[in-house]
Amino acid sequence: MKLDIDPLTTTPSIDKIYFDGAAWGMMYYAYMYDVIREFQKPMDTLPGPAPRHIVTRPAHYGTSSGALYVVMMACGFSSDEFVKWYDRYAVMAIDKMMRVENSVGLTQYHIQVLKEIVERTPDAYERVMRFKTHVGITTERTGFQWISRFESNEDLMNVLLCSFHIPGLCTYDAQYKGELAVDGGIGYDVRQFFPEIPDTTLTITTVTNTGYDVRDGPGSLQRLVVSPRIIRNHWMMEGRVALRDHLQGAVRTTPDVPNNSAFLSVPPEFWWFIRRYQRLTHDIANIKSTNH
Repeated sequence: MKLDIDPLTTTPSIDKIYFDGAAWGMMYYAYMYDVIREFQKPMDTLPGPAPRHIVTRPAHYGTSSGALYVVMMACGFSSDEFVKWYDRYAVMAIDKMMRVENSVGLTQYHIQVLKEIVERTPDAYERVMRFKTHVGITTERTGFQWISRFESNEDLMNVLLCSFHIPGLCTYDAQYKGELAVDGGIGYDVRQFFPEIPDTTLTITTVTNTGYDVRDGPGSLQRLVVSPRIIRNHWMMEGRVALRDHLQGAVRTTPDVPNNSAFLSVPPEFWWFIRRYQRLTHDIANIKSTNH
């Protein structure tokens, strides 16, 4: 494979960008695409002691909420629009918690979000493919796989709902091509899927897991439970700073922790057991009306 190398540096340009699943912790990503665009400018204009250049049209990868972020960027959401959207759903979730309503079931939110995206962007699935988007899902027989071809908005929404599906918390009948599916993060391994040397992939997560380029975002509690505005604003700004520091070549001291995710610490067999026997309340019929 021919690497895209800027003539002013021996470091290959970044041509793949991965956003990890983060649930509510995706607030960490809010302003990151502004930084990515900044580092797509000519190499001799980039800031920092050892800047990394990003090609004009990189391939994009995401699992779970990371895939949702990529899709929103592909559909033309600005960072400010993303923040307004996130804040609106955060306020809705906090209100439910304050009224002690059921705020655990996530599927109703997922479907509402996806319908908003395709109603705003009728050609969403085509834009997503032009953006070179790969959505990670985990299926029962095939295991982890990247999906990058979509036949319709319905197809795109189904794949995303598969990638979001945490058994027990989500009630969508997640299936892909006849196979039961669960959250992409259950079968994902950063070292297995992005082993390139020299590294041309930018990998971004919120956890402290080693193997990622940008990490140390919101903690486990802030990923599982929506945060108040002051904390949301902090992590949105911190994500932008962390990515810019990395792309500029600045050194950040980060702990060497193999895994601090409670979700990933659970054996996959546990999630598959729940997936096979859990109660389901939504299926493909709930999203057919949005197909274009």
